[in-house]
Amino acid sequence: MSEDILQYSSNTDSDDSDFESAQPRNVVIQSKESSIVATYDEDDDNDVLNTDGKSTEGNISTNLSKWYSPIPNENMFFLSHESTEVLVGLTKNQQLLLCGQFNLQIVKGGITYNNVHYNSSWRTWEIWHPVCNAVSPIISSFYAGWESKLFLGEKYKHLESSLEKFNCVLRISNGSNIALLTNSVPDLRDIWGPISSFPLPGFHKKQLTFTVVPESSTIVRILNISQEWSKVIDEMCLFHSNSSQDMRVMVIGGKNSGKSTLMRLLLQKFLHSDNELSDELVHYIDIDPGQTEYSAPESISWNKLDAKTMALGQHLCQGNYTTVKQHFLGSSSPQDLPTTYSNAVESLLKSWEDENFMGTSFLNIPGWIKGFGVKIINHALSHFKPTHIIFLSHNGKPFSSEIMIPETFSTTQRSSYKPIILELHSPPLDKHISPALQRFNAAKIRQFKITAFLHRRHDRSYNISPLLLQTPLVVPIGNGGIAGIKFLQSNGPIHEEDINLSLDGTLVALHNMEGVPEVKKIGSYPIMNRLPTTGLKFVTLALIHSINIDDSSIRVYVPDFAINCVKRSEPTNWIILRGKTETPIHELFPTKNFFSESQEIPYISLYRKKRNEHVWKVRKNVMRRGHHMK
Repeated sequence: MSEDILQYSSNTDSDDSDFESAQPRNVVIQSKESSIVATYDEDDDNDVLNTDGKSTEGNISTNLSKWYSPIPNENMFFLSHESTEVLVGLTKNQQLLLCGQFNLQIVKGGITYNNVHYNSSWRTWEIWHPVCNAVSPIISSFYAGWESKLFLGEKYKHLESSLEKFNCVLRISNGSNIALLTNSVPDLRDIWGPISSFPLPGFHKKQLTFTVVPESSTIVRILNISQEWSKVIDEMCLFHSNSSQDMRVMVIGGKNSGKSTLMRLLLQKFLHSDNELSDELVHYIDIDPGQTEYSAPESISWNKLDAKTMALGQHLCQGNYTTVKQHFLGSSSPQDLPTTYSNAVESLLKSWEDENFMGTSFLNIPGWIKGFGVKIINHALSHFKPTHIIFLSHNGKPFSSEIMIPETFSTTQRSSYKPIILELHSPPLDKHISPALQRFNAAKIRQFKITAFLHRRHDRSYNISPLLLQTPLVVPIGNGGIAGIKFLQSNGPIHEEDINLSLDGTLVALHNMEGVPEVKKIGSYPIMNRLPTTGLKFVTLALIHSINIDDSSIRVYVPDFAINCVKRSEPTNWIILRGKTETPIHELFPTKNFFSESQEIPYISLYRKKRNEHVWKVRKNVMRRGHHMK
């Protein structure tokens, strides 16, 4: 294992990567080992500032007079009185802005979404549009084929005459009930859009999981793609289509540089540029525990995505994908446990490399471009060995000269190759973000992802009632149950009385393990001094309800989607890892009136002191200001 990332000193920057201010940088590193192979440096005119008062990530000119506004029975049609779906008719080049979570079918014509064209068909697309990220408009287009037809069932044939005048017709239906999770969480209210502020005419505001957003709204930011970005995305897509060897993409940039957005745009272009949608897989290695794209909260993972099931928009880790391998870190910042983080990254990349995958892979790294973040970048470069490296810079300022890119890489698939290095301008940062959007910072989004993870069901819906109203699983302590407990933040001795307090009501990661771990008994608890290097498999996050020492058992809340996996693994040796991951306060004490005052709530006391119950005791031997010795 390389030593470059393991050494951490007080001289390195210690800020959390999620809160580090972005350091705008310019042309790629002139390191001792690398030179720039290709540079995209458009004129400043291409980085046009947005003049409509909205935040943008990249820019492309849009016709603001073409925004869609719903008119019932004119350009919006109800499919039934109690339906949760509508037909939307769009004229030529008209733009539709939706927020929320929904499914979309193109009934007639076509659309352009993130510069990717989609034809009408029976296919339904899953789209996620939270307002914590910029929302992509859906633009009316034409059918790119020989003959356009209306993909509408026989049940709705009576609407054909009303739809003839539209170039594009969309069928939009309800998605999951994920927005209801925020009912008991004031801090996360309206993260899926101001649905209550802009209900569709003729629908109750709680009936739909999506809504049309007026172009004049300042609550939602619009995602526009600059010509500079479009050019690079198109050229990389061409390379992806024509390459007979593996392609490895890595994007380097600071916070708010558009790194994750660019990778989502590349993924969509690679997988959906062909209307036939092949069975091709793209591998996504997510090693940013603070702002995960596909991992469980505060974890890193290796995932596989395919064109037919990939979710569009920003799904906040809720979309369809297959996780091959996952490591729980228990912290949003790699610097908390640099050795553990380094070992986990190497383990992921080694497992991925052993598969000898000949397709396209992405590596998502933390948005941390100075101090300890530079060591992470160098570590990732040496193990991932990218074919394409994209630097996102602000205002032409250079990146750290400590970032080292070798002249060539070699892998089992290729003997030697030069990485293609590109530079793009980051979108201009908007200084006029509304207060409604400012509250959706990285910490709040992590809190939402934890909540969604704990409440997710098998059928991709969500249990909106508090975990405290559910029945916890009872897992025995000992072989065949909890065989080991590891506190990731502690290497020293732990007192028996502190163990209960350190676990009760906390979020932990459940792992199963082949064989019996090496433990030290502290009272009834099997405590592990170190983690095993092999045989440990992440299963799920869980919330500990309580610990019963009398019958040597731990009661835990496990998400519905993971319960079967847990039960199928019984009997097995379970390992509990406790990190810094914090339990959302609404899981311990919901703000809604779920409980009456007479009910006993775990972890919370509703007892109120009576008037004058507390008696102040005055210390007479304390000399106060103004007192003088006589």
